[in-house]
Amino acid sequence: MSGRHSVWTRVVEPPRLDRQPDLHVEIARHRQPKPALPLAERATSDSQHQRIEDLHDEIRRLNTEITSLRQRLAELYGQQRADELTK
Repeated sequence: MSGRHSVWTRVVEPPRLDRQPDLHVEIARHRQPKPALPLAERATSDSQHQRIEDLHDEIRRLNTEITSLRQRLAELYGQQRADELTK
């Protein structure tokens, strides 16, 4: 990429930051590392695994629902098409 600037070289031009001190402060705040949660507040491995399993169950349920809705929609379109052809 000689002679071309990458889109990622600058996200915000420095002069623009100078004119927006609140934005500069907000960016600096987000760059700071977040403190780790105390051990007592962290999820246990078992609870994380249970949460993942629950989410997988929800995904399976939603996929089943989507399949059912698609089938119903296809039936309704088919019926609508049949009704239009018999008119």
